[in-house]
Amino acid sequence: MKKFNRSQSIVVVAIALMLAVISCTPAGDNKIVGKWAQGTNTSVTFTKEGLMTTTEDGKTTTGKYYVTNGNILAITMDVLPLTIQFKMEFPSDKDLTLSMQATKETPDVGNKQAEHFTRVSN
Repeated sequence: MKKFNRSQSIVVVAIALMLAVISCTPAGDNKIVGKWAQGTNTSVTFTKEGLMTTTEDGKTTTGKYYVTNGNILAITMDVLPLTIQFKMEFPSDKDLTLSMQATKETPDVGNKQAEHFTRVSN
């Protein structure tokens, strides 16, 4: 079974965020659309078209996302040929928490620590 490193996990989270915006909410009212940061070296941008871009320590990765069941973000990174799912929570308009969900493709990721992001003003 393939193990995920921190960079791959962040990319997967970012993709999941993008996917959530498209599937969970009507166009124009997508909570996930926009730029989110984790610390000073990591950011994830979700577009209303279901695309996502992650940047960590100056390295950029792209992917696609969608949302199912209202709060499940599914992401597929261009560099990682599988879909990873996250449970999304929005404690506030400026805060996002993503918790990886175990699936058939990723059965060993369900108990990883949740990732927290803060909305970045454009």
